[in-house]
Amino acid sequence: MLEIEHTAAACKLLEHSDTFTIASNAREKSAVFAQSRWDELLDSVDIVALSRTISTIESPTYPLFEKLRSTGREYYQEVSKSIAKLPVLVRRYIASSSSSNLKDKPFHCPQEIKTVIKDSDRTLQFIAFLIVNHKAPVDSFSIPLHPYVSAKLADLHTALENDSSPESAPKRSFHQAVWAILSRPSDEYIQNKLMCQFTCFLIATTLKVSGCSVRADVIPPIIAEPQWCFRATACEEILKSQGEFNGDPMLAYTTCVQRFITDSQPVLFTTLRQNMNLFKALSHNQQGLPRFNWNIERTIVSIYGFPVTVSSFIDGIHGTLKTVTYQIERLFRGCPYQDVLAAIDTATIPNHIGQPNWFRDRPTNTDI
Repeated sequence: MLEIEHTAAACKLLEHSDTFTIASNAREKSAVFAQSRWDELLDSVDIVALSRTISTIESPTYPLFEKLRSTGREYYQEVSKSIAKLPVLVRRYIASSSSSNLKDKPFHCPQEIKTVIKDSDRTLQFIAFLIVNHKAPVDSFSIPLHPYVSAKLADLHTALENDSSPESAPKRSFHQAVWAILSRPSDEYIQNKLMCQFTCFLIATTLKVSGCSVRADVIPPIIAEPQWCFRATACEEILKSQGEFNGDPMLAYTTCVQRFITDSQPVLFTTLRQNMNLFKALSHNQQGLPRFNWNIERTIVSIYGFPVTVSSFIDGIHGTLKTVTYQIERLFRGCPYQDVLAAIDTATIPNHIGQPNWFRDRPTNTDI
């Protein structure tokens, strides 16, 4: 195996170009590219330059990314508290992708605030990506925007840049920018659904430096995260516009919002959901990764795709056992506890021998 690697390195088989080239035939394409045709948008694109347009906390390509992040988090935390102001029927419509098949459970705020933060962070990454590409487009990778969307992104950038603006100004501009993205598709997108802004973001987020795509099962979670945020922004738009309809939120929904968050019009949200269905189907048909893999020297074991050095893995097990033992002794404060552990062990025997000692849901429950 080592000889094969040395020979491949000598022949430069493992090197790759920074410029993306479309495979000559379908067999050479990954399942993601073959089914999505995303590679058509990447022809002659500088892969490194495209990957740099994605802002992260460690590498914020957008200079105001940290301020955008705090603004967006505050916005979605405030919106999450306002969702319950809408009637249940309206929220059922918002949660449903089709008006003819309403979901029983209405749209609601997640139970944990960290879920709102996680979803909003992905949405903010998408917004930052659009601003960066609008200001400095990557060659051969155009992201067409409606003129109104471009104007609202510029307004958001100005509001974030202006430290003297009121605290509510960036959040107001953020809402307007997100809703413009959802409700104002560009002419290029209407003519070619591959030109969706969120599809371009997905491509840039999931493309490897080698020019290969990630596995299909990596993509659905990325798509799922901003879905809640987009629907939450729709709720906020209803609350802001219902005054124009005599305070009727249902009329505001059907007039201003419905066609932009259901599978009925050529808009971003429709393409987002179609991509979700596509990659979910590909994920189910894709062969899974092995749970455990060794490197050639057998010094690193990969567990579900996460590499761990064998030495640290073994040390970690010993360290965990010591920590657990210490914490148990600390919990019992010097009292003997071996009989307690023995009783627990006996109660967890899964066959008929341990059945009389199994734990019960209730003291009166004798149904074993």
